Amino acid sequence: KPHSQKKTSSDERCTRRRNSSIEQAAEGREEAYYEKKKAIPPPIKYPPKNPVAWRYSSAKKDLTRELQDPTSSLRSMSVREIHSSQLKYSCYDFNNFSTNVKRIAKKLGITFPSNKKSSGKTKTNKDGPSWRGSNEQLLLRKILRDKKSSLHKQTSKEIYKLHAGFQQWEFKAFNNNYRSQQKAVQAEIELLEFEEDAFLKEQISFPQNELGNRGYPLWGYHPANGLLKNDVKSGRVDEMNPMQLWESNAEYKKFPHKVFLGHIHQEKRAQREHDYWI
Repeated sequence: KPHSQKKTSSDERCTRRRNSSIEQAAEGREEAYYEKKKAIPPPIKYPPKNPVAWRYSSAKKDLTRELQDPTSSLRSMSVREIHSSQLKYSCYDFNNFSTNVKRIAKKLGITFPSNKKSSGKTKTNKDGPSWRGSNEQLLLRKILRDKKSSLHKQTSKEIYKLHAGFQQWEFKAFNNNYRSQQKAVQAEIELLEFEEDAFLKEQISFPQNELGNRGYPLWGYHPANGLLKNDVKSGRVDEMNPMQLWESNAEYKKFPHKVFLGHIHQEKRAQREHDYWI
């Protein structure tokens, strides 16, 4: 028995020694793992392949808020610099991003510096502001479309001197715009005349029947339509019942009584709703 007790105690010491060595090895591995983890640089964040649509993105809201701030550093940056400044901007295609940013800047009245290096020479816009879509272009089109206007007899030089708005451009640029506008308006007039002539020829070739498929005249161009409009407007419709009104005029009697009654209700509703919406 003493011999077995000694053997048991020696086994326990071996077990404890083995366990302690295992624990020490585990602690050493754990310390080495954390030291190695500290040395590993943080993972690089790549832009997502499919970012959120710009319309609903937080990037649009953040960019708009920063551009509204007069002290924001983004105002002094070019569009390309803004695009590459943060990941939430660079994940979008540059061309689409540039279009969206310029649209926001236009609403806020902001202009961004250009990416191109200046050559030291100052460029002046000799041609004046943009002609396309300007009030002067619309005015000139209105003048050229008016066949009764006396300005058709005047030269482009005389028209140029008549309005101060035209003098924002040099005469050479205005004259070029005037000639192109003249050609465009002339082409529109010729196209309208051609379509009107074709319509009249079609009307002559295929005249409309006086009677419809149901055996009574068509209401739209019939004199009864205008007479009923006047009777509803004057209040004559309310002074008699529909049968008396139908019998009071020969033009009304060309339509069946039930059909004419439907036109009465239709005309009343049309005039009532017209007054309401006006």
